[in-house]
Amino acid sequence: MSSDTKLKNLNNNIWLTYKARIYAEKRYKSYNNSAHLYTALISFSLIAASLLFGQTTSNTLVNSILVSGSVLILAISLITFGFHFGETAVMHRECYLSLQEIYNDENMELSDKKDRYISILKSYPNHSDIDFHRLGISDPNAKRNCGELVRKTPWSYFVIFAHWLTVWVFPAFLYTFAVCLLVIIQSTS
Repeated sequence: MSSDTKLKNLNNNIWLTYKARIYAEKRYKSYNNSAHLYTALISFSLIAASLLFGQTTSNTLVNSILVSGSVLILAISLITFGFHFGETAVMHRECYLSLQEIYNDENMELSDKKDRYISILKSYPNHSDIDFHRLGISDPNAKRNCGELVRKTPWSYFVIFAHWLTVWVFPAFLYTFAVCLLVIIQSTS
């Protein structure tokens, strides 16, 4: 394999990696934002429910649900804080900016570029397969730049849809279910 071919393959890998890290940053920002949003919504709902139902009922079931919900939201907020979504997003951004530097440096020797690429990859967290799927669907240059490494497949669409469901739809459903449960319990007592 010629040195030009090796350099082209390495540049394709660098391009693919930095593009996937861009999507990883977006994904972690989405996790961070949704965690904050749902924690705030549930906290607000519990406070509102405590104010509305706590004064009008002596129902121990409602009071138990409100106290359990308060403890649950405290636990959820501590757990989501422990995932460091925002910090991970920043790390992915730093990584793809470093990768863009070496990708755009046309004067760097093949061995130096490869060593720097490996060094950067060792210094940052990895992205997920979903980031490749999003890249393949969203970026028209992905197929041209990387050939068969990136493809649009039905599986890609399914993975992205499942991710969307788990990040936005399922938590919204749980939130709505909890509010409806409180209303039903209050109306029957």
